[in-house]
Amino acid sequence: MGGIYSYSLNTVKRVYLDGGTAANPVIYESYPGQTAIFDGSALRRTVDAERKEGRLRLTGEYATLRNVVVRKYPTGNGMYEAIEKAVRKFISECNTKGYPELVFCPIDEPRAHSAEFAAKIFSAFKRAGARTYITNDPTFGYSHHYRKYQSIDAWCSQAFALPYEKVVADHRHEYWSYPNHNACELKDRVIMQKGGRMTYGYGLWRSGYTTLMPWAWRWYPGGKQFGYLSHARISGTGNRLDENANFIPAIYWECFREGIDDGRYLYTLEQTLEERRDSKDPDCQRLVDRGDALLNNIWGRILPEKKYLRTDFLADRSFKIIRWEIAELTTRLKRYEGSEGVVAPSVVGVKDVEFSSVENEEFYVQKGIEKNIITRTSLAVGAFKGWEATADKELSILDS
Repeated sequence: MGGIYSYSLNTVKRVYLDGGTAANPVIYESYPGQTAIFDGSALRRTVDAERKEGRLRLTGEYATLRNVVVRKYPTGNGMYEAIEKAVRKFISECNTKGYPELVFCPIDEPRAHSAEFAAKIFSAFKRAGARTYITNDPTFGYSHHYRKYQSIDAWCSQAFALPYEKVVADHRHEYWSYPNHNACELKDRVIMQKGGRMTYGYGLWRSGYTTLMPWAWRWYPGGKQFGYLSHARISGTGNRLDENANFIPAIYWECFREGIDDGRYLYTLEQTLEERRDSKDPDCQRLVDRGDALLNNIWGRILPEKKYLRTDFLADRSFKIIRWEIAELTTRLKRYEGSEGVVAPSVVGVKDVEFSSVENEEFYVQKGIEKNIITRTSLAVGAFKGWEATADKELSILDS
């Protein structure tokens, strides 16, 4: 197929494409380098007899339609009203049975050519009393359709698409992420681990986003349950089952859990600070100021990124030292009485600070030595002259 196929009451009103069989499926697609367009602009929306025409229909099973555009189809509101009615009934049944609130995503990752249609579908869910989220990027050029119909409660993109300042300034929407780029769409072990930890910990905190929802399903890596990084396919989502249907944990998910724990340490300190911010005890206030300074320091060292796909983030030892800093300060603050009923925001005590791309490693090493986290040992044993390059360009220690 190729070119434009125009609907008209005087010529073509309906197009039916027959299906095939399981053994012989049928694929309808555009010619290479072309796009078949089914155009309904000649059919008037205001005339019911014409509005009901302009059909493009796959009949039967085992038929696939791809790389085809349907434009200016004169749809009425009947379909959207039917969806609204069905969703309203479903929500009522859920409420009657005491189910928790459901948040709906009726269309997954809708693209530009179907954005307005999708926005109307989402809007029908909203009118029915449902909350909605969309798996799309709020910065895409066609996102205005969803804002026009006010049909979205939460933007759920893979990347942390918007900067922190814009996220927290938007009181109409929530911002979520499904970080498949760290969770399953690459096979670089270092990025999966380091980037995954950042995404689930400091990166999430730095982004202002409130929810992570990685897609996870049962994955069959061709019989290599423990070799999921050694074959040609992408790594999957980390969910593998043994012969007893028990989960086989993937190593890189452990780094994601470390990121979650980083976030727990941060939020525990923030909550502890807020509970004691009005304390009259001068020693407690000094600790509160120190806590704010520590959070500012961490905030300034995290470069906000849409996707954490590098390996040169914080040094491994810095993660551990920062966690000890937070734990020590939180423990000392808890010795003082705090206010009840206080709920800390997700980001506390952070002022306008510039990102510092240079880590003061010696500072954190010294902190680690003071806390007995790091031991500094000299490599020079006995009489030591210096370093000498060997033939293979490695270094060896001269004993004399």
